[in-house]
Amino acid sequence: MNSTFWFLARKSGFAFWEKEDWNPTNAMIDWSCDYDTEIQRYTKEVVLHTIAYMNRNHSPVGTDTVDDILIDFGIKNEH
Repeated sequence: MNSTFWFLARKSGFAFWEKEDWNPTNAMIDWSCDYDTEIQRYTKEVVLHTIAYMNRNHSPVGTDTVDDILIDFGIKNEH
């Protein structure tokens, strides 16, 4: 995974292993937690990051398209 993945995972509130002795080999995220809220935050962050990327590097995404994407992922309520 690249640094953007890890940045968005931390921003979303996932628990990361530090230097605990019981850390599974090569594990970054402690998957023993309940991540219902964090996975929703992560999905929102990925969608917003992707929209921003498209606006910076490709043709700008129109407002209606952005709204449709946010509604489709449940990040924004329909009008």
